[in-house]
Amino acid sequence: MGIMRAFTTFLVEEPTEEKLKHLEHPEDHLIKSGEPGFHHAFNTLKTTEQALQGLDSGTKIMTKFDGAPSVVFGHNPENNKFFVASKSAWNKTPKINYTLADIKKHHAHAPGLVSKLSAALKYLPKVSPKAGVFQGDFLYNKVDGDVRRTDNTFSFNPQLIEYQAPVNGKLGRQIADAKIGFAVHTGYEGRSLADMHANYTPDLSGFQEHPDVHLHTWDKTFSAKKAALTPEEHNKFKTEMNAAGEVFKNSDRAAVFHQTPEMQEHLSTYINRMVRHNQQPTVAGLAAHVQERHQKGIDAVKTEKTKLAKTEAMKAELKNLKAQAEPLDALLKMHDHIQQAKQALMPALHRGNSDGYKHFIQGNESGPEGFVTVTADNRPTKLVHRGEGGFAQLNLKKGGFGK
Repeated sequence: MGIMRAFTTFLVEEPTEEKLKHLEHPEDHLIKSGEPGFHHAFNTLKTTEQALQGLDSGTKIMTKFDGAPSVVFGHNPENNKFFVASKSAWNKTPKINYTLADIKKHHAHAPGLVSKLSAALKYLPKVSPKAGVFQGDFLYNKVDGDVRRTDNTFSFNPQLIEYQAPVNGKLGRQIADAKIGFAVHTGYEGRSLADMHANYTPDLSGFQEHPDVHLHTWDKTFSAKKAALTPEEHNKFKTEMNAAGEVFKNSDRAAVFHQTPEMQEHLSTYINRMVRHNQQPTVAGLAAHVQERHQKGIDAVKTEKTKLAKTEAMKAELKNLKAQAEPLDALLKMHDHIQQAKQALMPALHRGNSDGYKHFIQGNESGPEGFVTVTADNRPTKLVHRGEGGFAQLNLKKGGFGK
């Protein structure tokens, strides 16, 4: 019995996130959530691979739109009034908007957001069910001049990706008629907004069609029938998954996965830096990154006493990093194998994309931002290309933070 099959017998999941605020790459689950994160990443990729092979693994796949801003909307179960909100709906003191006056009161500092939320308040009730709370992303708002037209093509780019559709095609006709474009991906369940729990594969059959709203829903963006893995892709996937399993099995997991919050932060910023420059993470590179971050803090203060204290803190952390070199090396190797296994699935995922658009980044055809997979126990993970010229690298270079 191979490593991959053995692992599926004892994979343990982390608790599901109650509100959609941020999606992680599978490989970053190891950094953010330790050993349970490894299990979740492994299970996510394994069940995604099974879904791409046409098996009922319980995992659902959807195309990820590069939309903005994210909008929470629907009928507040506490009063049955329709509302719109930014992600501030989930703040300790939420900003819920029932009227245009509410939007201007809560978001006057951000006129672009005021325009988008005002359009959402005007048009989303035309397509929304009479009950329920949902979350989605703006693709365009015609009033803001988001849609451009050439002789044969409509285009819009809410963030990094430019979406293009032929004027005379189905998408083009919908764009021509619509006032806004919007993609719905998440539903919420609960008796009050404070108690809401996210459902990442909600039933969206209650949404209606209306020419003012060019609506995309998660369940119509991906076709597994077009996404079968080639033998070469499948072999690469199995090789990387088995390699990740071997490192996991042979490592001191207590040392590998019990990193301090400070080291988790260093690892996250270092890995993003390596993605930005298309370089391989190493323990030596991590040490140099940690030293550089500390040195910036040392150089920023003026008193010798403070400089000395910060220098001693740097020395202590570098000493601890050196002592943890072997576990950190194992963690970075697992991270890389999980990332490479994900990468082996990306061509098949792109073949399965059914959003209908052509996608461009900086004038080069790119494919969609990526994909979201949701495991049977309602755990979402984003699958995004992090290699040279991929969305994640270009987004980091642009200054984006991912969603």
